[in-house]
Amino acid sequence: MLEFTIYTLVDITATGQYRLETGKESLRYQQQNFEMLLQAISLRALPFWDQKPSYQEVDTKKMLFGSKFKGKHTVWTFSFRVEREDAYKEQDHDYVLLLRDLNMVPFIPDLNETAKFQKHVFDTIDPDYKNTVIFQQQSL
Repeated sequence: MLEFTIYTLVDITATGQYRLETGKESLRYQQQNFEMLLQAISLRALPFWDQKPSYQEVDTKKMLFGSKFKGKHTVWTFSFRVEREDAYKEQDHDYVLLLRDLNMVPFIPDLNETAKFQKHVFDTIDPDYKNTVIFQQQSL
């Protein structure tokens, strides 16, 4: 199994709010962002996870986000596993397909993010506006 950790400036709080109800719109939108992330991850493999995304305020200096995101920001962390060793691999690049699949997937902004986005999409590539970073851990 391969394990991945995603760090994002996008609010992907898994609230469990599956319907749009009056007074609970923000909870639904947060859940929708998490669902969009999961759908992109699931294009090539079935993800398994033990914990919902968590968040904390972090100095983004060493987080490899785009150059436009500086200082302290709320960063969401989500870890998952996939069984297929080559699910996101292309030639010698271990998870380039995951980066491509998630790049430019839309999200709902203005929830609990502290970062301001040029575009309301997960960005895994742009050196200036990258708001989502992915790391692969060693095989389990």
